[in-house]
Amino acid sequence: MRRVSWVRIVVDGDGAHCEVLGVGHRLPTVRRVSLETALGLAASGVPTVVRSAGAASDQALAAR
Repeated sequence: MRRVSWVRIVVDGDGAHCEVLGVGHRLPTVRRVSLETALGLAASGVPTVVRSAGAASDQALAAR
């Protein structure tokens, strides 16, 4: 991956699932990474989205 654009961390009942999104050789790329790697990238300033699967917004969407 040539450039990391952002990190996504999803926390649910099974634990944390982390992905790095960026640009490979001219194409967008998504790669799974460990939680340690995701947190390290977030600490270095890479934009990060953290989502909890049990959040109130998810419960409201499920009720529709």
